[in-house]
Amino acid sequence: MKKSTNKRKTKVIKKTFSISDVGVLIEDFEKQLGLVAEGVVSLDQKLDRTSAMIENRICSLDKKVDSLDQKIDRVAAELKEFVRSEIETLRIEIKSIEKNKASFVEVAELEKRVSALERLVGKRTRT
Repeated sequence: MKKSTNKRKTKVIKKTFSISDVGVLIEDFEKQLGLVAEGVVSLDQKLDRTSAMIENRICSLDKKVDSLDQKIDRVAAELKEFVRSEIETLRIEIKSIEKNKASFVEVAELEKRVSALERLVGKRTRT
Protein backbone atom coordinates (compact mmCIF):
# COMPACT_ATOMS: atom_id res chain seq x y z
CA MET A 1 0.00 0.00 0.00
CA LYS A 2 1.16 3.47 -0.88
CA LYS A 3 1.20 6.17 1.67
CA SER A 4 -0.53 9.34 0.67
CA THR A 5 1.93 12.20 0.43
CA ASN A 6 -0.39 15.09 0.96
CA LYS A 7 1.65 18.26 1.34
CA ARG A 8 -1.24 20.23 2.75
CA LYS A 9 -1.40 20.56 6.44
CA THR A 10 -4.50 19.11 7.90
CA LYS A 11 -5.93 19.95 11.25
CA VAL A 12 -6.50 17.18 13.57
CA ILE A 13 -9.97 17.35 15.05
CA LYS A 14 -10.43 16.06 18.52
CA LYS A 15 -12.96 13.39 18.95
CA THR A 16 -14.06 14.81 22.24
CA PHE A 17 -14.55 18.39 23.26
CA SER A 18 -14.79 19.91 26.65
CA ILE A 19 -17.70 22.15 27.58
CA SER A 20 -15.47 25.21 27.38
CA ASP A 21 -14.28 24.13 23.90
CA VAL A 22 -17.88 23.83 22.76
CA GLY A 23 -18.70 27.21 24.30
CA VAL A 24 -15.81 28.84 22.41
CA LEU A 25 -16.94 27.24 19.16
CA ILE A 26 -20.51 28.43 19.72
CA GLU A 27 -19.33 31.99 20.47
CA ASP A 28 -17.18 32.01 17.33
CA PHE A 29 -20.07 30.65 15.26
CA GLU A 30 -22.43 33.29 16.71
CA LYS A 31 -19.95 36.09 15.89
CA GLN A 32 -19.59 34.87 12.32
CA LEU A 33 -23.34 34.43 11.99
CA GLY A 34 -23.78 37.99 13.34
CA LEU A 35 -21.37 39.32 10.72
CA VAL A 36 -23.27 37.50 7.98
CA ALA A 37 -26.57 38.90 9.32
CA GLU A 38 -25.14 42.44 9.38
CA GLY A 39 -23.95 41.97 5.80
CA VAL A 40 -27.41 40.80 4.73
CA VAL A 41 -29.06 43.78 6.45
CA SER A 42 -26.57 46.16 4.84
CA LEU A 43 -27.17 44.65 1.41
CA ASP A 44 -30.94 44.80 1.96
CA GLN A 45 -30.73 48.51 2.83
CA LYS A 46 -28.51 49.19 -0.15
CA LEU A 47 -30.95 47.31 -2.39
CA ASP A 48 -33.84 49.39 -0.99
CA ARG A 49 -31.95 52.64 -1.67
CA THR A 50 -31.03 51.52 -5.17
CA SER A 51 -34.60 50.43 -5.85
CA ALA A 52 -35.93 53.81 -4.68
CA MET A 53 -33.38 55.64 -6.82
CA ILE A 54 -34.33 53.59 -9.89
CA GLU A 55 -38.03 54.17 -9.17
CA ASN A 56 -37.41 57.94 -9.00
CA ARG A 57 -35.50 57.90 -12.28
CA ILE A 58 -38.22 55.87 -13.98
CA CYS A 59 -40.85 58.30 -12.67
CA SER A 60 -38.79 61.22 -13.98
CA LEU A 61 -38.45 59.54 -17.38
CA ASP A 62 -42.19 58.84 -17.47
CA LYS A 63 -42.87 62.56 -16.89
CA LYS A 64 -40.45 63.50 -19.66
CA VAL A 65 -42.01 60.99 -22.07
CA ASP A 66 -45.50 62.32 -21.23
CA SER A 67 -44.29 65.86 -21.84
CA LEU A 68 -42.78 64.85 -25.18
CA ASP A 69 -46.00 63.06 -26.14
CA GLN A 70 -47.95 66.25 -25.47
CA LYS A 71 -45.49 68.32 -27.49
CA ILE A 72 -45.65 65.85 -30.37
CA ASP A 73 -49.46 65.92 -30.28
CA ARG A 74 -49.40 69.72 -30.27
CA VAL A 75 -46.95 69.89 -33.18
CA ALA A 76 -48.96 67.29 -35.11
CA ALA A 77 -52.15 69.32 -34.61
CA GLU A 78 -50.40 72.54 -35.66
CA LEU A 79 -48.92 70.82 -38.70
CA LYS A 80 -52.28 69.35 -39.65
CA GLU A 81 -53.91 72.79 -39.39
CA PHE A 82 -51.07 74.40 -41.37
CA VAL A 83 -51.33 71.79 -44.14
CA ARG A 84 -55.13 72.14 -44.21
CA SER A 85 -54.80 75.92 -44.47
CA GLU A 86 -52.16 75.67 -47.21
CA ILE A 87 -54.33 73.23 -49.17
CA GLU A 88 -57.29 75.59 -48.90
CA THR A 89 -55.14 78.52 -50.01
CA LEU A 90 -53.89 76.51 -52.99
CA ARG A 91 -57.45 75.54 -53.92
CA ILE A 92 -58.47 79.20 -53.90
CA GLU A 93 -55.43 80.13 -55.99
CA ILE A 94 -56.17 77.32 -58.46
CA LYS A 95 -59.78 78.48 -58.80
CA SER A 96 -58.56 82.04 -59.35
CA ILE A 97 -56.11 80.88 -62.00
CA GLU A 98 -58.84 78.83 -63.66
CA LYS A 99 -61.12 81.89 -63.68
CA ASN A 100 -58.34 84.04 -65.07
CA LYS A 101 -57.60 81.39 -67.65
CA ALA A 102 -61.24 81.49 -68.70
CA SER A 103 -61.04 85.29 -68.76
CA PHE A 104 -57.88 85.14 -70.84
CA VAL A 105 -59.61 82.83 -73.28
CA GLU A 106 -62.64 85.13 -73.40
CA VAL A 107 -60.41 88.19 -73.85
CA ALA A 108 -58.52 86.46 -76.64
CA GLU A 109 -61.81 85.61 -78.34
CA LEU A 110 -63.00 89.19 -77.94
CA GLU A 111 -59.71 90.49 -79.33
CA LYS A 112 -60.14 88.26 -82.36
CA ARG A 113 -63.66 89.54 -82.83
CA VAL A 114 -62.52 93.16 -82.39
CA SER A 115 -59.71 92.61 -84.86
CA ALA A 116 -62.13 91.06 -87.28
CA LEU A 117 -64.50 94.01 -86.83
CA GLU A 118 -61.64 96.51 -87.22
CA ARG A 119 -60.63 94.82 -90.44
CA LEU A 120 -64.19 94.84 -91.62
CA VAL A 121 -64.62 98.49 -90.62
CA GLY A 122 -61.25 99.34 -92.12
CA LYS A 123 -62.23 97.79 -95.40
CA ARG A 124 -65.55 99.64 -95.50
CA THR A 125 -64.04 102.99 -94.67
CA ARG A 126 -61.48 102.62 -97.39
CA THR A 127 -64.03 101.93 -99.99
